Amino acid sequence: MTEMTRTSEYNLLEEEYLSFAQAARRLPSVREGGSTSQYTVARWALKGLRSDSGEHVLLEKIRIGGRNFTSMEALNRFFDKLNDGPAASKSKKQKSAEEKVDEAKEILRRRGLLR
Repeated sequence: MTEMTRTSEYNLLEEEYLSFAQAARRLPSVREGGSTSQYTVARWALKGLRSDSGEHVLLEKIRIGGRNFTSMEALNRFFDKLNDGPAASKSKKQKSAEEKVDEAKEILRRRGLLR
């Protein structure tokens, strides 16, 4: 089971913070004629979603005066993690390079050029 992280390495107050309703209005609709609901944004912050790699990802939030807020930057990080963004694609490239090296070593071993 993957671990959920509720703490953030970012300070949401230093970012463009938004109420969940404001954040929802800034997001595109996934349904024709509809709009993203503030309750959807709240669910992402409270329950999260699974990324393509199976990691449980939560939208970062901060509570101020009894209300929850997030930021556009936090939404960007959330969607990057869900889609296995820049960090994940980098590790895939590294893994691919390592696999190529292993394949090359195996060919050299078969030809007696490497032990």
